[in-house]
Amino acid sequence: MAEKKSAEDRVADLDKKIKQMQAQKRAILQREKEAARKARTKRLIRIGAEVEAYCGEITDIDAFKDYLQQYSAAIRGTQKKEQKDSRYDPDDLLAFLGQDQETQKKL
Repeated sequence: MAEKKSAEDRVADLDKKIKQMQAQKRAILQREKEAARKARTKRLIRIGAEVEAYCGEITDIDAFKDYLQQYSAAIRGTQKKEQKDSRYDPDDLLAFLGQDQETQKKL
């Protein structure tokens, strides 16, 4: 018959599992950040390519920045509304688990 683990052994096992889960969480968040950086880089390259296609090579960056600032409201008005950030939202997790913030605060 297998002997029961002592409380210290069970706590040590749980600590090990916690560390593993924290490492997994860090890896997931790191991959998400990397994907966001790559998406931003791709978006910036595409925007720059479009600007250069229509305007030619921009040599006076300050004048171009002034132009963008002057028309930024009009440019923003043509863009679609931003979608909700896909990052981890604790409220979504609590809702999934069937708990609300008040219940969680009591714990």
